[in-house]
Amino acid sequence: MRHFKSFAFLIKSSFLLSLFIHFSFSHFVNAQLPVCYKIYLDQLKVENLGLSITSTGKIYSYDPAAAVSATNPSLNTITLPSNAGGLTVSEVLGSGNSTLTFYTVVSGNYWYYNPTTSSWTNTGHGTGNSAAVNIASGGGYI
Repeated sequence: MRHFKSFAFLIKSSFLLSLFIHFSFSHFVNAQLPVCYKIYLDQLKVENLGLSITSTGKIYSYDPAAAVSATNPSLNTITLPSNAGGLTVSEVLGSGNSTLTFYTVVSGNYWYYNPTTSSWTNTGHGTGNSAAVNIASGGGYI
């Protein structure tokens, strides 16, 4: 439990620092597409004594090779679309483009962050379950 409180404090501290950096330098920063050696986290908000868990829309990047610090994990410049649930990283599927990007689920459909347009795009492919949030990818599939 002690480690959880320390980690929560670290997340809060790095969030404030990330906000300062983001607003100070946001006009110089491009979208931070994922890289294969980092871990990406979708920050959740817990309400109603744990009965309601929703995404804040914030993506954090964590580098496991670096020490946990005020800048690790860090807030990514890409934010999730409204009502997103779950997060995974994959190549842009079906495009032949090996660039890594984010995928999420909105209202039962897969969406991806389009690195060409710097915006979220609905793939039109459904998850088969409107409550799906635990998504993963690999080998050209989600």
